[in-house]
Amino acid sequence: GITLYECLTGSVPFRGRPLDVLAQHRELDPVPPGRINKSVPRDLETICLKAIEKEPGRRYATVAVFSNDLQCFLDGKPIQARPVGLLGKSWRWAKRNRALATVTATSIGLLVALTIGSIIAASKFSSDNKTILKEKQKATSAERLAINDRTVAIDSLASLVDSLYEEMSGDAATIKTREKVVTAAIDGLQAITDVEGDRQADRTTFRAYLRIGDLSSLRGANDQAEVYYNKAINLSRSFLGRSPDDAHVQRDLASALSHLCVHLFRLGKNKEAAELSSESFSVLEEVLETTPDDVEAMTRLAIQHGHQLLIDRAASRDGGRNDQSKVIEYGLSALQDIDRLFENRVVSGKASEAAHSIHFAVGRAYLESSKPRKANEHFSAARTFLDQSLLQSPLNVKLRSSSIVLDRSHAMVTGALGKLNESMELFESALATMKELSAANPDDRTQQQQIANTQSLASTAFEYSGRHEEAIGLLDEAIETYHVLLQEAPENEQIRILIAESRTNMITSQLSLNRWSDAKQTCITIQQEVDDYEFVDTSAGQVQLYRFIATVCRETTERLLGQPVDTNTSTGECLALMLAARKGAQSSTSNLLSKETAAVVKSINPEFDGATFDDLFEHIHNINDVHPVFSGQRKTFEARVYGFLARNYAESDLPDAANLSSAALERCLKLIESIFAGSVDRERIINLSDLKWVRETLEYQTIWQALKQSGE
Repeated sequence: GITLYECLTGSVPFRGRPLDVLAQHRELDPVPPGRINKSVPRDLETICLKAIEKEPGRRYATVAVFSNDLQCFLDGKPIQARPVGLLGKSWRWAKRNRALATVTATSIGLLVALTIGSIIAASKFSSDNKTILKEKQKATSAERLAINDRTVAIDSLASLVDSLYEEMSGDAATIKTREKVVTAAIDGLQAITDVEGDRQADRTTFRAYLRIGDLSSLRGANDQAEVYYNKAINLSRSFLGRSPDDAHVQRDLASALSHLCVHLFRLGKNKEAAELSSESFSVLEEVLETTPDDVEAMTRLAIQHGHQLLIDRAASRDGGRNDQSKVIEYGLSALQDIDRLFENRVVSGKASEAAHSIHFAVGRAYLESSKPRKANEHFSAARTFLDQSLLQSPLNVKLRSSSIVLDRSHAMVTGALGKLNESMELFESALATMKELSAANPDDRTQQQQIANTQSLASTAFEYSGRHEEAIGLLDEAIETYHVLLQEAPENEQIRILIAESRTNMITSQLSLNRWSDAKQTCITIQQEVDDYEFVDTSAGQVQLYRFIATVCRETTERLLGQPVDTNTSTGECLALMLAARKGAQSSTSNLLSKETAAVVKSINPEFDGATFDDLFEHIHNINDVHPVFSGQRKTFEARVYGFLARNYAESDLPDAANLSSAALERCLKLIESIFAGSVDRERIINLSDLKWVRETLEYQTIWQALKQSGE
């Protein structure tokens, strides 16, 4: 049965570390094959699921019976297996969650009355409107009874918000199902009169608001998420008005501010997110000033550090500056608070999760600062802390998703260290696992965005390795997903920025394939998408960078196509000449420019009167006022050209081929050493497919070994 499942889906039902797999086998039903592979027929899915039933008595009795049912399917005859019905799935869910049966008899009655519909849905069944109506009627009846015993009622409603919610969070229950459960609890709490000021009722309502805010945010209902987050904030502020020195209330307020902060950050509203983060810090610092050993406040402070690092990292990239030094400095300082937590022997899942998020953010900052080995140190530390959290909550979807994102970061590090094949394999593995998680919970928009983000990042590895078509394919898929998410949340500026970034990466791949017309059209699309929307100040710099790149590349492609240029800049001329030189050198066995290359160069700059690649690069390096985004590439393009010439000479039958190749290689390697010394475009040199032949030479390996020995 497992083999059949893997044949149909390309994956086993459960994946991960051995303990994770055991827990999943015990607690979860496998995702139906049809959800992963839409082409799987319903009858074949039914046969497969019967073959891997958890209870032996429900599986096929013998291999022969299994084989006969498969033959019936092939012959178009009725099969013996039947899909598990509504009642059966509900009963199995109840058996796996026996702990819920230990509450008092009165609590059980109220809990069942309020949530039977939700429990059924949590077992992955869809309920029709009649069922929902009946459950509402039961809930109303139960609420009337609850007035006679508010304590029992509040206890049971708290179970909905906490115990049952957590049970379903670890299962494959949908977001909408969990939302129904928490909504039922809120309805029940509001129906119980005269409970204002009841501490447990107040805190249960507060937690419920946060839960629904989180769920709404995950499924892309952004306006609804903000409404509930603000309800939680306002509720905690009212509590604080009654008990201004209550540390529990202060921590709750800080938590609510933090949740809304993360939500707004996801929407690209970095300025508003930063303001909420600042207020959350202020509240927590006030608590710690009074009670320095408040472990929960320390934990929340560490979590907030992780959120603040995300905001700072986004700010550091605005306008293309990408100065990660402040992020690193702040992150290393925040780790001191983590040390304080663990000095107090705090080993909670939340504390470990906070440590993971800070190490992860610092690792990304080091990676973007071209220090992959330092990045790897922090990613390894992040993995240690995340594994500690997973030990306590092995089925937590959020933690499992974080684990995959960490795998993705490892793929980025291996790519930066020149191990491109390993990097691409890691990216593909991370994508496969992300898609499995997403198939199990199709309402989770955050997971869908992570898949698109991973595809966009993976495209760079494929581009460097020379697999340009595959890079474009990944970017097409990512952009398609981003547009689906954007339809649900048109105000999400972060998604718009990611679309512009992905299209900018696509230009690189199209230029690598010498597809000038395709690249020009992509440039036009970026310009239109950016110009049609007014970005807020905190996003404007980053968006303006992508628009500038698109404008320059459009001018460049127009020059290469011999068309009238939309703009006329030295940057556009420089890039067009570099691309013309690269294309010309790919098949050249002479330092002299071919007639075709010379004609293109003349069309770009009629005043150029040189005849060789040497002349052309002397001219390119003397072009003034080239934007820094492109000026740093001049040495890289020159190295690529002489790398091509060295390879082509070596593979030719020219009389002096060896000497010609050696001279071209020497010039190429001097340029590479110069690039390594300045740390400019280093990752591109390490990985660029154009220089594959050069990297395999003994001369290059000598340079590379010296660099590694220096710790760089």
